[in-house]
Amino acid sequence: MSARQLFERLQKLMQVPTAWSYSYGLEAWYQRVYCPASAIAAREFGAKLLAGMAHRTFITDENGQCLDDLVGVADELPTTQAAFVRRLKLSFDMARQLDPEFVERKEGIRTRSEAVWKVARAESNFKMFAPLLTEMINITREEAIIRGADANNPSTFYPVLFNLYEPGMDIALVEAMLDDAFAFTRDLLERVRASGVTPRTDFLEWTYDPIALKDLCPDVAKVVGFDFDRGGFDLTTHPFCVRLGVNDVRITGRITNGLAGAFFGVAHEAGHAIYDQNLPDYMVTTWVEAMRYSLGVHESQSRGTENGNCRSRPFWEFYYPKLQTRFPRLQEVSLDEFVAGINTARPSFIRVEADEATYNVHTRARFRVERGFIAGDIVVDDIPEAFNQEIFDGLGIRPPNDAQGCLQDIHWGGGLIGYFPTYSIGNFMGPQVVEQFRQDVPDWETHLRNGDFGSYNAWMCEHVHQRGMVDTAAELVERITGKPLSTDAWKRRIMSGVRPVYGLN
Repeated sequence: MSARQLFERLQKLMQVPTAWSYSYGLEAWYQRVYCPASAIAAREFGAKLLAGMAHRTFITDENGQCLDDLVGVADELPTTQAAFVRRLKLSFDMARQLDPEFVERKEGIRTRSEAVWKVARAESNFKMFAPLLTEMINITREEAIIRGADANNPSTFYPVLFNLYEPGMDIALVEAMLDDAFAFTRDLLERVRASGVTPRTDFLEWTYDPIALKDLCPDVAKVVGFDFDRGGFDLTTHPFCVRLGVNDVRITGRITNGLAGAFFGVAHEAGHAIYDQNLPDYMVTTWVEAMRYSLGVHESQSRGTENGNCRSRPFWEFYYPKLQTRFPRLQEVSLDEFVAGINTARPSFIRVEADEATYNVHTRARFRVERGFIAGDIVVDDIPEAFNQEIFDGLGIRPPNDAQGCLQDIHWGGGLIGYFPTYSIGNFMGPQVVEQFRQDVPDWETHLRNGDFGSYNAWMCEHVHQRGMVDTAAELVERITGKPLSTDAWKRRIMSGVRPVYGLN
């Protein structure tokens, strides 16, 4: 068979695992958005079944043979398609490391753990969550060993787990960038304090009509380019984005954390969704839950929309009058005050509400804590204090309770241990590719002043979305910019935002 014929055969073979994978995603989405708390336990069996079937139908000998044959002639395919085949083969090999029974067992723990986490977070009670978290940590250690970590050397567990979310990326490089950003942020916060300037931010703490906030969210998503003919929006406890099938990408948000949380949260998730809506068709129809690709690249798109565009003055010259119409009290706040208020550098407890300058301190804290507990250096009962100390060391504030501390994120309950560094990879990559976009499209400010995200999304589609599933973040940044992934562009982005606010040099 020719490479084209083999690829067509692969697409037919993948229809079944792809259908099961999207069905599993639908179940997980339902659990997090609509499922009554009392129904979670009853749905555990179904979630395990769907996860198991998605896995079983992917790791078949027939699929493996087709992938082996196709990899051998992949160079006959278009370049990106060939790279996708190799990525799918890598994903297949990694999936085969786990038997379906293990996948089902972990999924059962995830279902119960996320349900308990939701209640524990609402009650700010880590002790309630600790037993399920212990189960999740234990099975995740087991997974790391199955995937090649040394059972007698727990320090090898974390790199193996990180590789699930950033295959081919060096965790040492990421740690070095996190440490660099940490030092930069501490120095910046000292300079901000020394400036004596206190920007107006009271409007971010005002109480806003929840119905108006809910109505705001889909409008923001539409403005930045989310296609509602191929997706939808719902409310949830912890915002996320998920692709549930061909032409079906869902975003979620929350309105309990004020205007900024609602606005920037949905702008962020819409950035993820636009990436998913712009993937090549063959990636969407030949996709499985076990697919391994760069989540840092994905995050760069959400951060680029949220921060690169939606914190810029040109954008707010367009959108602020609309926001004032929706929330008339904002007539008391000038455009200059508003833009300054959303570009501050100040410590805060909640990661998803953190400003761009301090955000990486939050991800670094989680990276250091999860690396510690997966290796056994931090026992479960000590996680709250270890977490609080990391935040204090970086930001000089100590979370007052578990809900504002280690319980604020769903990830550990969901088994996503090793995931957090991908947020900072995206945080660093985002400004690098946005800088390149602005060089290529010098009238970008005019587009934003007109509320036009078309040129931005088209550029990202061509340079990022089409290859985001096949390159590492480091590879893609170098391909686009000709420069290695670093914190440099991120630092420039931060200073461009805070310098005029605080009068810094």
